[in-house]
Amino acid sequence: MFGIAKWTFAGASGAGYTMRVKGMRNALPPVPAVYVCAYLHPKGHLAGHVAEPVFIGATDDLAATMQDHPAVECLRYECANCVCWLECDASDERQRIVDDLEKVHPAKC
Repeated sequence: MFGIAKWTFAGASGAGYTMRVKGMRNALPPVPAVYVCAYLHPKGHLAGHVAEPVFIGATDDLAATMQDHPAVECLRYECANCVCWLECDASDERQRIVDDLEKVHPAKC
């Protein structure tokens, strides 16, 4: 996606979560993960890019969740064009990260 393979989102705790990035239509791995569906776009002339979170969630299987996402209509409406994910096996840790991210990045969906 725009040649960007990783993106770091900061949480309210000050922790940075570096996530892998793929386009919404790309195949995703069947892994447990924290994920952010985002609108990734250029900021402006030579200013880099910005990733605007549209949905923040946690799943036991990223591929299955994205194949039949419950907020698919909202994701389309908000122009989500990429999925950023951080593999994480422990469900309680996934929820802690989601909560941390949602305090800083109010998702639209």
